[in-house]
Amino acid sequence: MVVHLRDSSAGILEAFRTVALAVGLTCQWLQFGKDRALQCTPPDSSEKFQGLVDVVDVQETRSVVVSAFSSNVSTPHGELDPPVDEALRNFRQAIMGNPAVSAVTECSAPDLNLC
Repeated sequence: MVVHLRDSSAGILEAFRTVALAVGLTCQWLQFGKDRALQCTPPDSSEKFQGLVDVVDVQETRSVVVSAFSSNVSTPHGELDPPVDEALRNFRQAIMGNPAVSAVTECSAPDLNLC
């Protein structure tokens, strides 16, 4: 999912963090050069990989990129784990009508051409 922004990404990463924590995901802040990011995983993923979500604020393009990965790595288009899927659904609802958001583009493997 790519969230296209009019100006600032202020509040968009925090909006994802809020919904992720509400469904039980554990999140940590990351920094990639000047781009800020958030990585969220199910709480017991240290013992067994259960998928994850990366949310990156790409300041150069005024967008926030949300990448969700399934725990079923044998098929790149496998179903997302329930808490990851719920966080994405709740995030979509949380940003709906946000004046900072100009558009949302969604795609999934194997067809990533839309993003």
